[in-house]
Amino acid sequence: MENVIRDKHYKRRNGKRFAGKIAGGILIAALFALVFGLFVMLLWNWLMPVLFSLPVIDYWQAVGIIVIARMIFGGGYHRPHFNSREPLQHKFNKYRLMKYCGHNGEEWKHYEEFWNEEGSEAFRNYVEKKKNQNTDEKSE
Repeated sequence: MENVIRDKHYKRRNGKRFAGKIAGGILIAALFALVFGLFVMLLWNWLMPVLFSLPVIDYWQAVGIIVIARMIFGGGYHRPHFNSREPLQHKFNKYRLMKYCGHNGEEWKHYEEFWNEEGSEAFRNYVEKKKNQNTDEKSE
């Protein structure tokens, strides 16, 4: 019985901590946004009127500039995590080839083995054949 009462108090305390962390995070984010908007406003008013004869802006116009710049230059694109299992480029190429060549995954299991055993040599032979064809065409 004593453990049940202790668990209830523990959960209640953790819930309050969690709510406090969320409220603190929102407060810090709001404070950062206010300071960043002020920074953009001061920087704009210091440089832009002198350099480009642009008008002086107020705080809310600076916040609007930040929002527009975010939409244009950083509109929600997120890079893959650095600790993903496969590099994005390798994953993209493999699946793109599978899709456009019309092959299923079973056939592609043996691709690297084929390339190591036969593919690189076959490719070198093909390149040599093309070079010889080009030189024959030029000599005619």
